[in-house]
Amino acid sequence: MVSWVKSGVVDDERCISCQKLYSIMKERCSTYLVLDARPRADYQDSHMTLANVINVPEEILKPGLTAGKISSELSEADQTLWVLQRQNAEFLVLVDWRSEHLPLPPPLQVLSDAMLKVRWCWWCWW
Repeated sequence: MVSWVKSGVVDDERCISCQKLYSIMKERCSTYLVLDARPRADYQDSHMTLANVINVPEEILKPGLTAGKISSELSEADQTLWVLQRQNAEFLVLVDWRSEHLPLPPPLQVLSDAMLKVRWCWWCWW
């Protein structure tokens, strides 16, 4: 399952298959950031070769994690993408191995919570 987070909400109407995600990526009509929450070793063995994919390893996703702490755990290249893309992407695409339906499993829920807290705080200042 691939979950969309749009405007601070996980959209259960937009949970899509990997094939549908591939079609959307080919269309290039929306900005998106793929957050791949699989374990680091699995990501290194096999991952999407796109410029806007970040591995946020499952092993770091613990309840209460903040976006800042996530950033500090990422590779240097992913930290740069994290800073440049996460606030501006129209869609955040959350990916893991096991999800088939909502509710989100704990690792993806932790990631979603951290992302939404940052987005909410960012909007509060405007």
